[in-house]
Order: sequence, then structure tokens, then C-alpha cells
Amino acid sequence: MELCESNTDESSPVLRQSDTCRRWTGWNATDTAWFPTPTYWRLLETRLQLIVLDETYGDVLDRPAQVGHNTLAMIRLIAESLRREQVLSKQSQLVLTHLALNHHSLHAELAAVLQADGLVPGYDGMVIEIQ
Repeated sequence: MELCESNTDESSPVLRQSDTCRRWTGWNATDTAWFPTPTYWRLLETRLQLIVLDETYGDVLDRPAQVGHNTLAMIRLIAESLRREQVLSKQSQLVLTHLALNHHSLHAELAAVLQADGLVPGYDGMVIEIQ
């Protein structure tokens, strides 16, 4: 992907870089749950600076995962796997979206819990700086 400051559009999600016009790699996957095998194998060939995943159901351990949506336990496994396989580096950002309000605490509390895992909860109007 390529983003230049001159072609950002106010109606689009904002991704900003400190340099103008620099290439970066990112992937947005919502309503996914675990990736299909061909997708996972393709990801293993990629190095991402940013990945955005859904984390709909929070830290739910008392029921099986819902089809098409992730729990926090699933996100932790995905993040561990992608870091181990070097798809994500220490500088890569993993942002969570599609957060069901009835399964999560307030944003500040959730951010504090997720920080230990290197995860960031997304929010409306969020600006992501690509390093």
C-alpha cells in the first residue's frame, strides 16, 4: 500500500506517516475468526507493519468461539503465531476493531489490559501512525 499526505480524503479512515509518500504493508481482516489455511500460508510470506482484526467477544472463556468473530483468546493466539513466524515485528501494530460493547470494559480499561499483549483497541476517529 502507498499513502501520500496529499491524497488523504477526510471521509476515509486516516493513516498517516511522518514522511510523505512511503510504502507500507498492512492488512485489515474483520468478521474473520481464525484464517482459512490458504490465507494463513499467504500471510506467512508477508511482513506487516499494521494488522487490524476483529475482537468482537472479548475475554470470553465460557463458550466456544463464534463463527466469524474472534475472542481475546483467539486474538492472542493469532498474534503469537504471526509474531513467531515474523509476519509481525516488534514495531508492527495490531489494532482491534469490531468490539462489541456488551463484551468489553470501557476503552481506557480495555487499553490497559491489551497493552501487555501489544494490542491496541481501535475507536471511532482513530489515527494510526505508520512507522
